[in-house]
Amino acid sequence: MMRYRTMLWATLGLLAATVLVGCAKESHVTFTINDDGSVDCALAYSMPRAMMEQQLKAMERFEQGMDEEDEEGDAGKAAPAGGQAPPPADAKPAPADGAPAPAEAAVPPPAPDAEAAARDAALAAKVRAMVEESGPQDELGDAQCAVKDVRVTADLVTVEMSIRFPDLGSFAAGSHKMFREIGVTQTLIDKDDAGNLRITLKTSGDRFDRAERKQARQMILVMQAKTTLTFVMPGRVVSSTLPTVEDRRASFQLDAAKPETLDAMEKLIDGDIVIVSEPGVLKLDGLPLDSLKRSQEEDGSSTGDLPVVDAVPGYRTEALGVTTTVWHVFPEGREFLQGHARSGDADTGGGQCRIQCRLFAPQTRRMMGIGKVRVTRAVDNLGRQIKLADQVPASDRYTQYYGHGEDRERAMKFDLSLPAPSRGAASLETVEGDVLVTSFASWKEHVIADPVADPAAEIDLGDLVPGAKLVVTKVVRPKGEEGERTRRVTVKLTGPRAVGDLRVKVRIEGMDDSQGQSYESSSSRRGGKTVTRMETIHYNAHGDEGIAPNAKCLLVIQAPADMKRERVRFFLEGIDLF
Repeated sequence: MMRYRTMLWATLGLLAATVLVGCAKESHVTFTINDDGSVDCALAYSMPRAMMEQQLKAMERFEQGMDEEDEEGDAGKAAPAGGQAPPPADAKPAPADGAPAPAEAAVPPPAPDAEAAARDAALAAKVRAMVEESGPQDELGDAQCAVKDVRVTADLVTVEMSIRFPDLGSFAAGSHKMFREIGVTQTLIDKDDAGNLRITLKTSGDRFDRAERKQARQMILVMQAKTTLTFVMPGRVVSSTLPTVEDRRASFQLDAAKPETLDAMEKLIDGDIVIVSEPGVLKLDGLPLDSLKRSQEEDGSSTGDLPVVDAVPGYRTEALGVTTTVWHVFPEGREFLQGHARSGDADTGGGQCRIQCRLFAPQTRRMMGIGKVRVTRAVDNLGRQIKLADQVPASDRYTQYYGHGEDRERAMKFDLSLPAPSRGAASLETVEGDVLVTSFASWKEHVIADPVADPAAEIDLGDLVPGAKLVVTKVVRPKGEEGERTRRVTVKLTGPRAVGDLRVKVRIEGMDDSQGQSYESSSSRRGGKTVTRMETIHYNAHGDEGIAPNAKCLLVIQAPADMKRERVRFFLEGIDLF
């Protein structure tokens, strides 16, 4: 289903629906910031009917392949004597030997108009089900999503949706995800110097290369696509990078029939989208808000509540390798690089040095993740100190390196990034800095033997996290010999934010549980308190060893004990650049 969630997000990607994949013939979205701080999003998009039908058929084939695997519990259903399957409930009894078959009542064929209407209604129902099942609700946290209408004609399928963000904070946390396919990485809501409301959709700047832009432009022309993006602000718009401004509205219109709008589109996604308006009656208390500040709350993890403490003794860091990139700009290229993310460094003939490192934990601790990597001092072999940025870049503020399995809990890799040293340097004499490590002492476990899918049965995980519940929604065991070694289990976890720290594993009794684990997951938060996680765990027991008869399938839920956020300082010496 992950593939189709991605497909749907490409459709819901507003501008991305046209720019990136060209799948929407028309898409219109309007964000309205209300006087109470809530934000309403009205979204409508149309796709060619043939394209939508093709995607639905692909989805049905995918699900049919999944259904060919036996779910545990079904295998135990006894067949009647003789191995014959029972007849369907609505089957008619067979006539006695020699008796003529009863005549079937003639059923008139449906009228052409009625038949077409039935096909349209069936397609609309399938589209609605697809959007509701794989829609953006889990991605947008506190936002409430609803499918308003699905209309089907001979040529087009049109979907209308509404998304309501209860406050500016939830809008900051979720809205950038709707634009991520066009490179938006962060939504920032703050006040300018005059006290006006300012909304910034920050972009990566170099999201698409020249070939991707050319391909997207061709798809827009082939589709004859039209797109409208509108922001309705609480007061008069003072300034906007969206080109059309009318009182409280700032908007952009793309029309494949107007080449100048395609040029404007490329300029728009090359920089940040910024809209400034008078606040009206909206109270701007608690600003600024941004998606990065809320990201740790959003993923359901409780680690953000832990205080940062100095690390216990015993952490050790080593350098594994270094990559130095130096770029030169010819005079003819300076105009091309104007506004490019690297242009400032390129103008000075600079570059970047990236060092891959490994951090080892002490014997008494294990690591869950590494974040906020920072270099505080670096000196080359000629004694020259490398000028470093004053702060960690905003895009790297919450970069995390996660580990699973015993080996990665004991040693974890991470990268250091700093400006390349000046010419003549052969090595880095010293590199100093610190990282923020989420660590723990051991795992607490709750084990469920031979889990059975029952969406109505809640399993209490209070021994791990008070208030946490688990529901096993699906257990799949493939047919044949593969079923002896393979399981796929889907669970739903609900509870307080600490539910985000739980780890779910599957293993077969007597087999190694560190092999063959893969995950598909999603997480959402409701009201800042209740977290819901969906996890699908694929387990495949590798190796040649046999499996004991009647070996149990074990569902293992683990919680970290004695969690800490530790600031670990590192000191590296003698790193050769060549």
